[in-house]
Amino acid sequence: MIVPLFRIFWRARDRSILFITTHLALALYWGYHLRIFLRHRALFPALESVFQPNIFIVALFIYCFYNLARTLRDHSLDESFKTTKYGLARVYAGLVGCLLVISTIPFVLYLMLSALFYALSGLDFDPVLIHLIKTCILYSWLSFLIAGLLGIVFGSVFGGRRLAVYGLTVGLILLNTTFTEVPFRIPLLLFGSSWTENLLYSIKDFVRLVPHEIGNAFAVPDIYGFPLEPVRWGLALFWMVFSLALIGYTAARSRQVKNVLLAATIVTASVAVVLFSYRGSTLAMDRRMQSFPYADPIYYMGQDEPDSQRLEPGFQVEAYDMKFTISNELRAEVRVTLDNPDLDRYDFTLYHGYIITDVHTETGKVRFIRDGDYVTVGPLAGARTVTFRYHGKSPKYYANAQAITLPGYFAYYPKPGRLKIWDSDRYGYVINLSSNESEYTVKVRSNLKVFSNLDGHDNVFAGRTNGLSLFAGLDDEVENGIYAEPTRNDRPTRECLRRAEHILDRVYTELEQPMPALIRGFSEKKFFQVPRSFGLNSNTEDVVIMSDHVTAQSCGSGAELARSIIMTQFQAGVSAENFRFVSQYVDYLVGIPEGAPVDPSARLDPAKILSDIQEVRRLRQQSASSTESGPSAESMRQEELAATVLDQAARYLFLESPQKTKHRRRFYDHLTSGEGGEPLDFIERALREELGE
Repeated sequence: MIVPLFRIFWRARDRSILFITTHLALALYWGYHLRIFLRHRALFPALESVFQPNIFIVALFIYCFYNLARTLRDHSLDESFKTTKYGLARVYAGLVGCLLVISTIPFVLYLMLSALFYALSGLDFDPVLIHLIKTCILYSWLSFLIAGLLGIVFGSVFGGRRLAVYGLTVGLILLNTTFTEVPFRIPLLLFGSSWTENLLYSIKDFVRLVPHEIGNAFAVPDIYGFPLEPVRWGLALFWMVFSLALIGYTAARSRQVKNVLLAATIVTASVAVVLFSYRGSTLAMDRRMQSFPYADPIYYMGQDEPDSQRLEPGFQVEAYDMKFTISNELRAEVRVTLDNPDLDRYDFTLYHGYIITDVHTETGKVRFIRDGDYVTVGPLAGARTVTFRYHGKSPKYYANAQAITLPGYFAYYPKPGRLKIWDSDRYGYVINLSSNESEYTVKVRSNLKVFSNLDGHDNVFAGRTNGLSLFAGLDDEVENGIYAEPTRNDRPTRECLRRAEHILDRVYTELEQPMPALIRGFSEKKFFQVPRSFGLNSNTEDVVIMSDHVTAQSCGSGAELARSIIMTQFQAGVSAENFRFVSQYVDYLVGIPEGAPVDPSARLDPAKILSDIQEVRRLRQQSASSTESGPSAESMRQEELAATVLDQAARYLFLESPQKTKHRRRFYDHLTSGEGGEPLDFIERALREELGE
C-alpha cells in the first residue's frame, strides 16, 4: 500500500508543488544563514535560525497528509477497502508508511546541514555532534511524523470540515511562536492570576514541536543546547501513540476493538498529563513569570531583608558529606558537621525551590521550620551532624539530565546563617561565600560527566573550599584546569588569565593599593566559564573569585577580565546613576597602557568642563521649579548635558590630565570609602584643585 499512496501524494499538484517549493525556499534560507555562520563561526546562534522555520514544515505535513487522507475518502477508497478483511487497516498502515518515507527527506537535509555546520565550526567534541543528531531526530523527524499523523487524524475525524482543521493548524503554529506572550499575560494583568499563566504555558509546552520559537530573543545557552530533556522525548512518544490510537480507532470495524482503543487513548493521555506535570527542572527561556530571566527577580520583589541579628549564625560547618542524584531534578542528601553542637537553634539558607523532606541527626529526626529561603533546626541535643534530604529545582541554576550549572555561591546546599539570595538594589544574586573553608565529600549520580572545583573522578570529589561548584552538559576541560563550552569563540586560556592578573598588578601598583588576597594568584586557580545567560537577570555574576576557583561569564581578553574583576569591587557601592562614570574610570585603568601619548590638539579643556557643570546645576534648578507635567525641555537638556559632561570628565581626569594618576588614586579612595555622593561633586573638586581655584 505504501507505493500506491506515495504515487497519489506526488501526483497531486497542490501537495507536490507546495512540498518542493517549501524545501527550495528552505534551502535558500539555509544558504543565507550559512553565509552568516561562515563570517562569525557561532554554532548555536546559527542553528537557532536554521531550526526556526520548523513549525512551517510541521504545518506543511499536517496539510499534505490531511489532504491525502481526504483524497482517499473523497474517492470512497476507504469504503472499498472496508469490504476486505483488514483492508482499511492496510490503507492507514500505508499512509503511515508513506509518512515515514516522506518525513525522512527534510530529516536527512537537516542532519546533513547540522553536520556541515559542525564540521565548519572546527569542533572536535563528540557530545555536541551527538546533541545535534538528537536534535534532528526529535525536531526534524519525530516532529514531522507527529504532524503527518495529526493530519491523518484530522482527515479521519473532521472529514471535509477544513475550517476546523486549518484553525487547529494555525493554533498549533501560534503556540510554537512568541505570539502567545501578549494573550497569555492578560489574565495576570487583569486578575493577577499567575496560576492561569502557568496553566497556559504548560499547554504551550505540551504541544511544543520546535527547538527554538520564532521571535524568541533569548539565545540558546551553549552548555545546554536545544531542549532534549527526557520529558520532550516522552511527549513525542505520547503524540505518536495517541495519534496512532485514534487512527486505529477510525480503522477498527469491531465495536469491542474501538472501545479498547478509545480506553487506551484516554489512559495514555491521562498518564502523559500526570507525568508532564512532574517534569522537574527544565530550561524555560521566554517571558513567562516562572522562566529563567524573570522568576527570581519577581519572587524577591518587595520581600523583607533577613533579620540582621541572625546573619551571623554562631556556628560554622566543618564538613559536608553530599550525595546528589540528578535526573529530572536535583535530589540531595547532605550531612553537615557543625563546630558548635550546643546552640538552641541553627539557621541555614537553602534556596526556596528545594523542598525539604527530612532533617535528622544521628539520634533521630529533628524538628525544622521552613521560611522561604531559610531553614531553622534545633536544638540538636549535642549531636554534631545534621542531615538534610531535599529535592527541587531553580529556574536559573538548572540541574537535570541535560545540563548542570550549580555555582558555589548559590545556596543549592545548606549554608550557615540567614543569607540574602537576591539584591534588588544591584539587581543580581548575592555572592554567598563562607569566610572559612570546609571539608567536602561529594558523590554525584548523573548520566553526565560532571566537572567540579574539587579534585576527583567518576563524579566523586573531595577537598577543601569555601564554595562547591558543579557543572556539566556541553562543557569540557578546554585547557588544564580551565572549563568552558567548546562551542564559544571567547574560550579562556591560561595566558589570558595571566595577562589579566598582570594588568591588575599594574593597576593596584599605580593606585598604591595592595592587591586583595583573593585576587592575587587567581590566574592559576581552576577557571569555569559560565553561560552568557547568567547575565540576563543578574548584574553581579560577571566574575566570582572563590578560594580555589573562579567563575566568569566571559574572557575575551585579559583587559576585559581585569575590568570585570575590578568592577565587582565597586558594584556594591555604585548607584545606577553613577555606574557609567565608574565603568569609564575602570576602562581607563585597565585599557590604557601607562604613558600612552595623548594628542595635545585633541585634549579637552578642564575650564570648559567646569563651565558645563555649572550649566547642568542651573538646568537642574530650573527643572525642579518647573510646574510642567512630564519631562520639560530643561530636564531633557540637563540629562543630555550631564551625560556629555561625565563622559568628558572621565576622559580628561583619568586619561588626559597631567595629574591623572592622582585623580585615579583619589577616585579609588572615594569609591572605597563609602562616602557616596554624585560624581559631579568629585569632578568639580578635582578640576578646581588642578586649575588652582
